[in-house]
Amino acid sequence: MNPGVLEALNEKLSPEGAKKSGDTVAAGGVGLINVAERIRNRYGDVCQIRAESTPGMGTIVILRIPYEPHLEEDGHEVQCHID
Repeated sequence: MNPGVLEALNEKLSPEGAKKSGDTVAAGGVGLINVAERIRNRYGDVCQIRAESTPGMGTIVILRIPYEPHLEEDGHEVQCHID
C-alpha cells in the first residue's frame, strides 16, 4: 500500500477521522472503516485499529480492544486459556 493511501486509511480509522465525512479510502477501506466504527460503538474510543504497510512486503491491521473479564454469578472471574 502506498504511503498516501495508508495515511488516509489510518486517518479514517482514527476516532477523529470517523467523525468527519463519510468518504471512502480505497478498495477495501470501507470494510475496515465499518469494523472500526462497530468496535468503537461497543468499546468507545479506548479501542484502536490501524494499518501498517511495507511496499512489496504486505500490510497488517492492528486491533486493540480493552480486556473485560467475564464474571460468574458469584462474582469470581472466569478463567480462560487460549492455546
